[in-house]
Amino acid sequence: MVIQEGKPNKNVYSITQKGIQEFNEFLQSPVKDDILQSDFHIRMYFGEYVTNEQVLDWIHKEIDAKMALINQLEENYMKWKPNLTETQKISFDIGITLYRAQVDVLNEKLNIFTDGQEGKEK
Repeated sequence: MVIQEGKPNKNVYSITQKGIQEFNEFLQSPVKDDILQSDFHIRMYFGEYVTNEQVLDWIHKEIDAKMALINQLEENYMKWKPNLTETQKISFDIGITLYRAQVDVLNEKLNIFTDGQEGKEK
């Protein structure tokens, strides 16, 4: 533990030899397919069973949540950019791009539910 004045003490951790071995084994293992678990996506899939207002509420909340994630990633990227490796930059770029694509699709689809073309009024 590092004692610090004017702020909480800092815990210092180190990785064990076994941890280093496990980490290296992980890096050498085959890359697994992505697994997407999204409560929002499931609700969209079954959205026909709720009102347009409910779907619109979910979409607006999802856009807000994704925008918050984009903003956080962009802030961290700019803060850490001088020390990031090229592969870490790739990881940030993928994350930001995926969230932006989701926001773009949701913004495109908003008019479907505001024009009453889809969903049900309950």
